[in-house]
Amino acid sequence: MREIIIGEAFIVLSEGRKIKSSVIGRKKVIEMYAVGGMFFDLLINNQIAFDEKNKIFVTDGRFNANHDALNQLLRLINSKKPMTFKRWMRYLGVPSKKRRELYEKITDNSKNNELYRERIVQRIRAELLEPEQVTIEIITLSLLLKSSKLLKQYFSSYEGEQLEVRLKELEQSDNKRWKDIKTINKEIEFMDAIILTSAVVI
Repeated sequence: MREIIIGEAFIVLSEGRKIKSSVIGRKKVIEMYAVGGMFFDLLINNQIAFDEKNKIFVTDGRFNANHDALNQLLRLINSKKPMTFKRWMRYLGVPSKKRRELYEKITDNSKNNELYRERIVQRIRAELLEPEQVTIEIITLSLLLKSSKLLKQYFSSYEGEQLEVRLKELEQSDNKRWKDIKTINKEIEFMDAIILTSAVVI
């Protein structure tokens, strides 16, 4: 299976499914989560980082991410003064031409088909249930699915509980990665709050 891009995988898994309702509308919610997923891709790949004030900065100006949309986001981040994730989500909120451009870019080469969807689901299930160490990409994608109310549409209550178990295992076995995941989960909650509190309808 080709490498998972979190933002792209989220779009594929949201296709034709019910998603958290919001005054900004279904499409904008998906766009917000997808772009948020792109930030997590860059963070996991160490292409962006948080400074002491929790502001995001680009760590490598070569813009050599593994997807054109990620490189576009890197350039955008690099063109602005460092901002917190919360500020970025507000900047890319509703309305935002930049958010739409990033969303369109990540879907340019996306094959939003049932086979790819099933492969993503099977990989998540395998990592959550198998004894091997779960990857940070799969945990992050699972947290996005949980926050957007998509997780229960693909996985049983038991499998959802396993996500929490794997998080606890990771906390005990790899403190550095656990801190990264805690940071990511906190940022997901920020994004979730922004989506929920938005009062703009376009």
